[in-house]
Amino acid sequence: MTDIYDQHAKAFANVSAYVVAKDGDIIARIAFKHSKSNLRVTCYLHILGAQMVKAYATGGNYDRHTAAARSAISKVVAEDTDIRTVQRVGAFRDAVTDNGAHWDQDLRRVGFDVWQAV
Repeated sequence: MTDIYDQHAKAFANVSAYVVAKDGDIIARIAFKHSKSNLRVTCYLHILGAQMVKAYATGGNYDRHTAAARSAISKVVAEDTDIRTVQRVGAFRDAVTDNGAHWDQDLRRVGFDVWQAV
């Protein structure tokens, strides 16, 4: 019988997933999937209140997770009438910038909690 921990490790070998919270409330979910060649990172971002988006970063020698996250954030659309979601999306866009920090450090810097789930 295969050990359940081995099964889990195999199933999520190329995936990392995070939960983003503010003041104890879950605000967003973000997951990264590496290609088998490890040259492409796909980012799935769901800021609650908006549709999930997907973006990519390819190549090497740079932080592809942050590049893919920034690209995903730029694709998020919030309904103008949903003020809370508009504010969340704006906070993400303002936080995750091309400043040399990792995407999760940027979010933590402005008061979000980032927890790794997988």
